[in-house]
Amino acid sequence: MGWTESPPYFCSLTETIADTANHRILKWQNPSRHRLEADASSPGDDPRPKHQRQQPASTALAIPQTRNPLLPNRQRILAAVDVFVDDFIAVGQGSPQRLHRLRRILMTAIDDILRPVDANDPSHRKEPISVKKLRQGFADWDTIKPVLGWVIDSVAMTISLPQRRAERLVELLDSIKPDQKRLSVNTWHQLLGELRSMSLALPGTRGLFSSLQAAITTRRGNRLRLTKRFHQALDDFRWIQSSLTSRPTRMQELVPTPPSIVGTHDASGYAAGGVWFPHPTVDLRPVPLQLIGPSGKLTTTTHTQHVPIVWRHRFPSSIQANLVTFKNPNGTINNSELELAGSLINNDVSTSCYDIRERTSKSDTDNLTTLYWHRKGSITSTSPAATLLRLQGLHQRFHRYVSLKDYVPGKQNQMADDASRLTKLDDLAFLDHFNSTYPQEQPWHLFQPAQEITSLVSSALQRKMCSRKSLLRHPKPPINCDSSARHSTADWSPILLHKSSPAPAPTPPTATISSATPITPVAWHLPYATLSKRPLLWGPRPSKTVSPTCSPPSPSFQPHGSPASHHHPTLSGPASEPSTNACPAPPTRGAGLGKGEFPSKPPVTTKQHECRKDDYSKRCITAVEWVGETERTTKYPTDEPKT
Repeated sequence: MGWTESPPYFCSLTETIADTANHRILKWQNPSRHRLEADASSPGDDPRPKHQRQQPASTALAIPQTRNPLLPNRQRILAAVDVFVDDFIAVGQGSPQRLHRLRRILMTAIDDILRPVDANDPSHRKEPISVKKLRQGFADWDTIKPVLGWVIDSVAMTISLPQRRAERLVELLDSIKPDQKRLSVNTWHQLLGELRSMSLALPGTRGLFSSLQAAITTRRGNRLRLTKRFHQALDDFRWIQSSLTSRPTRMQELVPTPPSIVGTHDASGYAAGGVWFPHPTVDLRPVPLQLIGPSGKLTTTTHTQHVPIVWRHRFPSSIQANLVTFKNPNGTINNSELELAGSLINNDVSTSCYDIRERTSKSDTDNLTTLYWHRKGSITSTSPAATLLRLQGLHQRFHRYVSLKDYVPGKQNQMADDASRLTKLDDLAFLDHFNSTYPQEQPWHLFQPAQEITSLVSSALQRKMCSRKSLLRHPKPPINCDSSARHSTADWSPILLHKSSPAPAPTPPTATISSATPITPVAWHLPYATLSKRPLLWGPRPSKTVSPTCSPPSPSFQPHGSPASHHHPTLSGPASEPSTNACPAPPTRGAGLGKGEFPSKPPVTTKQHECRKDDYSKRCITAVEWVGETERTTKYPTDEPKT
C-alpha cells in the first residue's frame, strides 16, 4: 500500500478515536487513571520565540477593547477533541481535575481502538501513544502550545511562528540581496514553498505572491531574472517580518465571523461605485457624509448613525481611453481589472466609515474573475490585477479585518450598477435617485473615497510601481455605538466562503422591503440555491400523454423565501412525497392484458456474448428488459475469463 492510499485508511482509524473520545466527553465518563498519566504531565518548554517572551502580547498591538457581539456565546464549558492525521488536539476549560479527566478520556479511547502493549508482544512493538512526545510536554495542559507547527496562545488569542520558523524566515529573506539579478530555479521553488507555508497565519501575505510567481516566466535554463516587482514583494515580506514582534496575528483575523457590514460594488468603463449596510453593533468613524436635507438641498453631516452609504468614483480619462473595447482592442486595461479596482476602493470605504478591526465584511460582485482573484489572493502575472491584489493584501493586514466576497447576479446588483453608471448626475440628483428608487428607513448618505486610495488605484491600473506608504493611512478614531444596539439580538447568519447557507438571513435593520425596492441586502446573504438529495429514477417511466384527471410528477425549480430572494431556487422532485393525483404508469408489452391491467414484473432475458476490453477478452452478460414500448439493454462485464 503506497502513500497515496495510506491517508484514507489511516485517518479513518484516528477519526474513529476522536469521535469515540468526543462521545464519551458528552457523557462525561470518568475512566480510571491511565498508565502513562505521569509521562503525560511532564511540563514542556516555552514554544514562543525569544523576542515575544520579553513583553506580553496584550501590549504588543492595538486591538479592539470590546468583544465582537456577533460572536456566538457558548452555553457549556469547552471540552473537545480533534485530529489531524495522527496528531490529536484537545481543548478544554475548567479546573486541573477536569482537564486531567478530559485527557484520560482521550488516552483511554486510543487504547480501546489501538491495543496497548502487553507482555505477549514482541520487543519491537511500541506504545500506540508516543511516550517520547509525552515526556517532551506535548500532552501537558497549557495556554501556550505548539500545534501543527504554529504557536497558539489561547489567552492573548494569537497564533505565531515558532522560534525555528521565525529564524528560517529571516534567513530566507536575507539570502536574496536587494541588488541581486539572477536566482536558480531550485532556490525559487524553495523560497515560494516555505513562504507559502508561513503565509497561512500571516494576514495580507497572500497578495504578495503574484510578482514572485511571475518570475518563472523569465526562466532561461536553470536561472530566473529578478525584476523590481520581485524585490518589492520581498521588501513587503521583510516589512511584515520586522513587525512580527509588535504585531502577532490574532485569531479573529483568520476565522470569518458573521459579517458586521454587507454590501456590493460594481465598475463600468466610466466609474466605480458601491453600497454598504452596517449592523447596529459596529462602531462608526466620524467621517463627513452628504445627504439631502429637509430643505431639499445637499448638506454635509458627520457619520454618527447607522445609515446606508453609497459611494462612487469616476476614473480618469487616461484609464477610460486605455480600456479594452470593441472599438479599442489594443487597450491595456480590461473590465475585470476595473472591477478589482472597485473592490479595493470599496474595502477602503468600509474601513474609513466603520471600525471593522477583527470583524468580517462581506461584499458581493457580479464579476466572476474578480471574485476568484480575490479568493486566490494572487496570480502569476505582473498585470494591474497583480498590483491591486498586493495592495488589497497590505490594506487588509493594516486594518485587521476579514474580507469575504461572493457572487451576485447582475440583476440583483442594481444599486452598485447605478452608482457606477450614473456619472452624468450631480450629487444632489444622484442621492435623490437612490432615495426614490431604493428607499430605506434612513436616507442614503454619499461618501467620497479618499484621494490617496483613488490615486493609488489609478497608478496600479497604469502599471506603475505603488508604494505601500500611501496605503497605510490611520482612519479616524471610532465612536462607540449605543449599548442597547451592542447587545441587540439581531442575527445575521454566518456567510460561509465556499458552502451554501442553510437558510436566508433575516433582514438587516437598515433595509426595508417594499414593492419599490426589489433588491435588498437579504438577497446577498443567500447567494446559493439549496438542492435536495434525490434518488435515481427506477422502474417504468410515465407516458407522454397526460390524462386530464391526473398531474404528472415534473421536477421543477420552485421559488422560496422573501420577494428579495426569488432568484434563489430550491430543487424539488421525486424525493418529495408522491402526489395523490399522480398518473399511473403505462402498461408494458405483454399478451392477454385488458384495459388498465399491468403485469407483475416485466420479462427479463439474458444472453451471453464476447466483449473486448483493453487487450484481453471477458465474458459479458447482457440483460434485455422491456419497459413500456422500449427495449432496454444493459451489459454487465464479469471477472470470469473467456471460455
